[in-house]
Amino acid sequence: MNYCEDLTFDGGIIEFVNKAKYLGVMLKVGRNFGVDILVWMYMKSNFYRSFNSVFHRVATCQNELVVLQLTS
Repeated sequence: MNYCEDLTFDGGIIEFVNKAKYLGVMLKVGRNFGVDILVWMYMKSNFYRSFNSVFHRVATCQNELVVLQLTS
């Protein structure tokens, strides 16, 4: 790996990292575009876990508008 000078912004040093999260996608360092699929699968399972938890809580609710608003 080649040595790179530290980048500074507003008096602080910007660190070099091997992975960065941008808009919910974990980007990997390299010459070609790369995405960390395992992190994406983990985030996807967390989304469905949260959705199922909310849906379970409102399942007993009798008002259909409340259920629709919470799921949207």
